[in-house]
Amino acid sequence: MIVEGHKSPGTSGCLFGLFLSALLLSGCERPVESVGLENVRSNPDAYSGKTIEIEGVAVVKFERYFICPNERAVDSRGVECVWFSANYDIEGLDHIALLRFDKKLVRVVGIFSTKSTGHLGAYVGEITPLKVDIIGTHSAGDIPKIEQHRGES
Repeated sequence: MIVEGHKSPGTSGCLFGLFLSALLLSGCERPVESVGLENVRSNPDAYSGKTIEIEGVAVVKFERYFICPNERAVDSRGVECVWFSANYDIEGLDHIALLRFDKKLVRVVGIFSTKSTGHLGAYVGEITPLKVDIIGTHSAGDIPKIEQHRGES
């Protein structure tokens, strides 16, 4: 049943997907600004809503989808990193497909937003990829495990 004036929950997402698809297929490209993650982190509002290109180390695991400027920053618990969001409008960039970028050095062209700050709000914003290139690998591990206190099992 359709109620006049009522949108289904996915309507805006579908419209965005149609807009994004039309934009990509039309050959019109948004201007892309190549920027360091340190700049994005220090002034996220300046990049929100813009198409940017970043490079960094990707960590992609259950509830841990983020890109950091370097291997050392992986242990920062998100402070120096941005959330790496799935893009269901482009084949090969959904949340399952993003797993192939774990432990990779990546170059991402995507739309940055401060409206979403990732899992538990740990990040300054998110990048929704339009294109991802693997440019290397890294050896940084996962976020360190929290040690149990003595006497706990």
